[in-house]
Amino acid sequence: ELITFTDGVWSGNMIFRGAGANVSFICSDFATTPHTGSSNQFQVRPAAFEALQILLPGETVQPGTADGKAGTPTNQSAGTPSTATVRAVDAFWNLVPTVADSVDLGSSDAFAQMPARVALGSGQALVSVRLARSGQQRIWVSHVNQPGVIRADTSAAVTIVGGAFSRLLRRTSPSLPSP
Repeated sequence: ELITFTDGVWSGNMIFRGAGANVSFICSDFATTPHTGSSNQFQVRPAAFEALQILLPGETVQPGTADGKAGTPTNQSAGTPSTATVRAVDAFWNLVPTVADSVDLGSSDAFAQMPARVALGSGQALVSVRLARSGQQRIWVSHVNQPGVIRADTSAAVTIVGGAFSRLLRRTSPSLPSP
């Protein structure tokens, strides 16, 4: 940000998008030999619980960004268990660790094996998921008691790759009736 000092002082609002401990900010001017100063360290706490976030293997948390994550989901083999992370977050995708609410899960894969409902502990839950249908699949999460208030989330598409050959299916046409 570019700010203007008046008599050597600036005051105004600052928005920190990422929560964390030991945060400080640095200010420098444009002098030939810059004058630089830094603040004391302080803690930035997450804002109010506003949304849910679901992360799949291959994705990492990145608060303060447009979608709160980095990376892309790793391809999964059909029927192989993986772990999805469900998080209670603020408007900037920071974890809100005080949330212990229940959330509902669903998937575009009609054969998905995962709990329909999980309870968050310290603002998050690790959920065992087993997707079976080949192709692009998604998982979604919504709040049980406040679906219109707490924003739901849908995962990025994950590619499910068919598993190894396991059995042969023989199909025959039915016999036609005699005339």
